[in-house]
Amino acid sequence: MWWAGGVLASVVALAGPAAARAQTDAEALWVCDGGGFGWGAGPAFVATPEGRGLGVRATAGGCRTGHGRRAEGGYPRSWVLHLQADALVPLDRDHRVPDANTLRAGAGLSVSLSTPPPRAPRNLSPDELLAWSRAHPGTNRGFVEAMVVAGYESDSAWREHLGTVGLDLRWGINAGDWRRILPSVVARLDAVRPFASDARDALGVAARTHGRWSVQAYWNQRLDFLAPWLERVQLQADGALYRTFGLEQELVNRGWHAGEHGTVTLRWTPRSRAGRVGVSSVYGRYSFGQWPTEEGERDGFTAGVTLRVGR
Repeated sequence: MWWAGGVLASVVALAGPAAARAQTDAEALWVCDGGGFGWGAGPAFVATPEGRGLGVRATAGGCRTGHGRRAEGGYPRSWVLHLQADALVPLDRDHRVPDANTLRAGAGLSVSLSTPPPRAPRNLSPDELLAWSRAHPGTNRGFVEAMVVAGYESDSAWREHLGTVGLDLRWGINAGDWRRILPSVVARLDAVRPFASDARDALGVAARTHGRWSVQAYWNQRLDFLAPWLERVQLQADGALYRTFGLEQELVNRGWHAGEHGTVTLRWTPRSRAGRVGVSSVYGRYSFGQWPTEEGERDGFTAGVTLRVGR
């Protein structure tokens, strides 16, 4: 079922890539462009198989980056620090949303696989310069990023609490040709340490560290290609799978060792503000599949408003 989100996102991605910027509102795309920090919180409507109700969603994201000088014949590179948090708390704990509450902090190195167009000879006429530029466009193979990341995860009912530390490897590209249909991809390898777990307590299993790897593909697309007035509307989607190793056999027997999951989000970012309080976004989000913090597959829908205080 989670493949449906990927198929939908592939179709929409044909229109072109989203602009690179720091993530501040639980976006599917993370690219640090110069640095910054943002946060927001607001009420959310929650609909799950268990019922409907209200909740609170809070998000925060920030990053810093510095660019190194490109060596002769090498690729541009930069260091990156980032902090990312996303939490959804249904007021009724029985309304279990298939999302994980997360806090992630990382540091790493980003390397561009693209090269700028070479400088044209100064003695070319305007017509010759145009032809020369078309014949020497440079290269665009995207970027790769390696990052050491420490994190915290919990299910929406706050019954499973996990600490993680590991390595992220990421590839992405912004291109105006057919490559715009390609998703950004991140592969993760984590050591996972349960801090508290209702599932383990129920089975009488001691909390032990285990390993987990995952692969995620994601898209983030503005819809202004349909009409100019849709410039502030985005469609975001991702699909992922994970597998564990070294997990307690009792949990493997219950299906905690593997799963696939994804999300599809439609987001609008208005320009409204009353004093120092503004609306960061209005969104609708459908989540489905099995998350590492949940037993079994489930789906759910959330919609809400994210408010931001300050400039």
